[in-house]
Amino acid sequence: QRLEFMDEGRKLVEQLETVHCPVCGSGLETHVDQGLCVGGEASAVSLADACAAEMKKIKLQQRDLDGALADIKSEMVELRSQARVLAVRLEGVQGRIEGELEPALAATRSELESLVTERSRVDAQRIRMERLEELRKLVREEETRSVRPAREAVSVGGSEEIDTVAVRVMCDSVGEILNSWHFPCKTVEFGQKSFDLLVDGVPRRGNGKGVRGLWHSAFNIGLMFAAIGGTGRHPGFVVLDSPLTTLREGLSSENQEEVSGEMQQAFFSELAKLDSSYQVIVLENKEPAPTVAAKIKLTRFVGSKGDGRHGFFPVTEQVNTGP
Repeated sequence: QRLEFMDEGRKLVEQLETVHCPVCGSGLETHVDQGLCVGGEASAVSLADACAAEMKKIKLQQRDLDGALADIKSEMVELRSQARVLAVRLEGVQGRIEGELEPALAATRSELESLVTERSRVDAQRIRMERLEELRKLVREEETRSVRPAREAVSVGGSEEIDTVAVRVMCDSVGEILNSWHFPCKTVEFGQKSFDLLVDGVPRRGNGKGVRGLWHSAFNIGLMFAAIGGTGRHPGFVVLDSPLTTLREGLSSENQEEVSGEMQQAFFSELAKLDSSYQVIVLENKEPAPTVAAKIKLTRFVGSKGDGRHGFFPVTEQVNTGP
């Protein structure tokens, strides 16, 4: 359009008598003589020819541009058709995701969490079972160590079995002692495999420390009675270390598993009734009743700062022998 306007302007200017050049502004009467706007004498191309050539070039480019636009429109139509197809497919896929996959994912996630929880529980149970098996192994080893010396001592005489009559006499004696100490029991047996007491079918190690200590004291005294009454091979005295007071390891406070006060007083009272041919030395923190204390030889240990006997072993005074 601009080139057509310039060509039209040229035609109009040529019809005027005195005008100025629309390109350079000089007078037309001197325009050709001076060679203005046409490159001087080196170029003879007129403005009309230049405009025509430029318009031809532009029209060719317009035809190319129209062809490119047509191709783009055709491709746009095809892409829009493909977009509609893909939109339908996308909607179907989205519907499947929301209707099938997401519920399946939620169920799988819930099942996975349950499996993780169950695995943690199984692992914890396995650890407990392994620990239990280790403890059982330690118990078996401890029982083997504690039973072997007794069995070896029994087998010294060339016999693998214990005299059942002697065992029966000793068990009856232990049962009488426990009942006299107000510990109710119906039967007392001696386990041939465990080499330990069973009172009413319960092994000694199945009780607390207080009851185990009481049974151990009854066993030692009953063994003394049975041995002296049978073969006579017994020195006739027993030493009991804290049979009633079970101390916690490393502490000075009494354990809560100690026997009742009634059993404690019955323990002292029955020991005070023993014949003078027997001697029982008891190292104990518990105090016997005054009536019992008057019948026995009672020695109180007052410690290093008290007034009286310091301890079981007398304190020897150090003699200064000089430098």
